[in-house]
Amino acid sequence: MLVEGQVRGGTVQGLGGILCEAIEYDTAGQLLTGTLMDYALPAAVANAVCDALAPFAVEINATPIKPEHLVRAVKPRPA
Repeated sequence: MLVEGQVRGGTVQGLGGILCEAIEYDTAGQLLTGTLMDYALPAAVANAVCDALAPFAVEINATPIKPEHLVRAVKPRPA
């Protein structure tokens, strides 16, 4: 399970780097994308949600992560 999570995380990080993230400089060499407000980090957000839901034994494996999915995932199941 740990290896599977590492593979998924690495894949999402790679896709984020290819599709969403960019390190950009202006003509004077000043970094333009120096904060998280400057580019998207899909891997970090999805992993933060998963970490937050760990006490509920919930594992989120699909995106987009919508509020209604989270509510359903943490809702107690009948015994």
